[in-house]
Amino acid sequence: MKKYYGLIILGLLLILTLFLALIIPKEYTAQIWTILVFDIISFLSQFITWFAKAKSSKETFYKYPSMTMSSTYLILQFIISTLTAIINTGMPFKLLLIIEVLLLVIMWVLILFTSMAKDKIESLDSRQKNHHIEL
Repeated sequence: MKKYYGLIILGLLLILTLFLALIIPKEYTAQIWTILVFDIISFLSQFITWFAKAKSSKETFYKYPSMTMSSTYLILQFIISTLTAIINTGMPFKLLLIIEVLLLVIMWVLILFTSMAKDKIESLDSRQKNHHIEL
């Protein structure tokens, strides 16, 4: 049961986000549907980074920076989603789309950079171990 706590929490947060995005506005516009799509993308990002299989505790440790980036993306998306639901038609659609796509790209680049850093650290670590073995 303990391994499902993360999924349950993530599901509850998704329900809360979708509920607020659908209950706050008086009418459903393109802005609302856009934030719903990007909310789901941010939760999928969270799911991918948090629940990816790790073979060892070392790999789990190396996942923490990408997990932090995906959590940051989720929080920023929640803020944008709530503000857009409140403002709704006051937010130009193109501006919202630009903000959402920029945030998505920036956050995924940062998540991928953290994965690249993990690979570099593992490479340096193995070279250090090999160097000490040769001595």
